[in-house]
Amino acid sequence: MSRTDENATEIGAFVDTIWGNTEGYVYLPTREYKSNSWKKVFFEWPKHRDHVIRHVMANSAKGLDVYAAPAIFRKPNPAGEFVKGSQVIWCDYDGSVPTWDTGQKENGSEQPAQPTTDGIPAPNLRIQSSSDGHEHCYWILDEFTTDLDWIEAANRSIAYTSKADTSGWDRNQILRPPGSINYKHDLPVTIINNNGGHYDRSSFKELKPPAVLVSDSIDIDNLPNVNKVIAKYRWEDNEYDLFCKDEIPEGERSFALMRVGYAGAEMGMLDNEIYALLVDADNRWKKYVNRDDRKKRLLNIIDRARQKHPVGNDELTFRGLLESTSIHDEVEVNTQLLYGFNDFLESEIEVEWLIEDLLEVGGFGMVAGKPGVGKTQWSIQLAIAAALGIDFLGWRVVRPLKVAFLSLEMSHSALKRFLSTISTGYEDEQRSILQDNFTVVPLGESLILSSKPALNFFESLLNDIQPDLIIIDSYNKLLKKFDDETVLELNRTLIRIRKKYGTAFWFIHHNRKENGDNRKPTELDDVYGSVYITSEQSCVIVLWRDKNGDKNIIANIPVKTRLAEERDEFMTIRDHNTLKFILATTFEPANLNVGEKNAVDSDAFPMV
Repeated sequence: MSRTDENATEIGAFVDTIWGNTEGYVYLPTREYKSNSWKKVFFEWPKHRDHVIRHVMANSAKGLDVYAAPAIFRKPNPAGEFVKGSQVIWCDYDGSVPTWDTGQKENGSEQPAQPTTDGIPAPNLRIQSSSDGHEHCYWILDEFTTDLDWIEAANRSIAYTSKADTSGWDRNQILRPPGSINYKHDLPVTIINNNGGHYDRSSFKELKPPAVLVSDSIDIDNLPNVNKVIAKYRWEDNEYDLFCKDEIPEGERSFALMRVGYAGAEMGMLDNEIYALLVDADNRWKKYVNRDDRKKRLLNIIDRARQKHPVGNDELTFRGLLESTSIHDEVEVNTQLLYGFNDFLESEIEVEWLIEDLLEVGGFGMVAGKPGVGKTQWSIQLAIAAALGIDFLGWRVVRPLKVAFLSLEMSHSALKRFLSTISTGYEDEQRSILQDNFTVVPLGESLILSSKPALNFFESLLNDIQPDLIIIDSYNKLLKKFDDETVLELNRTLIRIRKKYGTAFWFIHHNRKENGDNRKPTELDDVYGSVYITSEQSCVIVLWRDKNGDKNIIANIPVKTRLAEERDEFMTIRDHNTLKFILATTFEPANLNVGEKNAVDSDAFPMV
């Protein structure tokens, strides 16, 4: 079979799966990537099925990005009001796809067993839209549904629960079909899996969508005056300077608009006031100007900001809190606070791990050790494993994470030297994923978070990156001194930031020096500074290298594991060619240069 025939077969399988035999109009717009010019195209379905397939193939061959709306329309008009219904629900993952629990098919039927991931059954159809981790997932329904509110609520629930693109849930969304080319990355769009199964609506009854906090009834023709909004609130200098910029580089505009939304919500602005700011900024920065979905995109920014900064104004919250957006009819009035003993034990709340048995969502973790033992390199390997979603020294990373590495110790050039060496241990495909998931911030100097400007800068980084995990090298660079009062204040600041941004922290720190009474400072109490430094940590790992032994053989000593069974001490061996720590029980000596004359802790390449 030729490649052309394979493409036609793949496209045909896709459109037959998502649209079935329901009559209506299907929407397949095209875009010229460089000029961002769009052409709206509809076909009568299923009458013009063959035309649809040729349309995808021909326009992809012309160098155009092709899209397809999963829903079917009543009329050839892409507005949401003209959507007829859908045979599928869907979700767009931009680098972090869950590990689906697919189960086994029951009784030989098409319907798979019902294990779920966070209440979400495994998708029937998965499309890779660019590099690994970038997928469009579809759940095929056992019948065509015209319940458009249910479709959007289910899409939105899946997106928020599984940390997907939260702007891709609306009824007239468009996604890339297989058989086309993603010209932004110059990669083909392909089918990963199509199991041919289907679900009924009851399969999604466990979904728990977040409350909708923003009304879509903002009167965009009568917005408040922007200058009055600006004057009404007290701005942080960095946020005001950002808002006043005439231009934002392409690729940074969505982050900049999101920062404006967060700033407005944090200052206590009303929804229509934030919307007015976003429109004013977008008119200058031209991210969503002249787009049909502009209002939806700006409202989504406000809604995301409200998730972190809810307002206390009844006028703003009653609509979102009292109108059910669930896929069933239940309305959550409040969050349970008081439990009977047995009721509490039977509650469904469980620890949500980022790195299983090591670090939970929003957790604090730390690696400590004496200078030169390799703490930074160990933590960089942790960061890379987290960003790739691969195991790290026996701990399972549950999914690819957005990771930031904040270097307060090393300069840009020094850190680049380390990362250049470390990168040789990873394949090109993995480095492509790291480009998307691993952000490096080579500050190279202290960031004292008791200082308001430093704190503002740090929070702006989190706004921009939105990481699941931030690794900070090192803890002592966040403090002026190590007395109890200063450490307790830093703990309070970090806890507030964790609640605000939902990120987990991993700190690099050091141990007390050896002394006559303690020749091996590897206990929790040996972590340098106030006892309150380790009090908030979920886990603490101490690295130890015997000064009389091989300098590449490192003991890993878990001295605190709050939420999991404490792991026994284990040994790792470092390869100085790649700086990788490898479990001593699994390494192959022939592949490592251990104990050689030019080991990594030599003057040429010191361990840190």
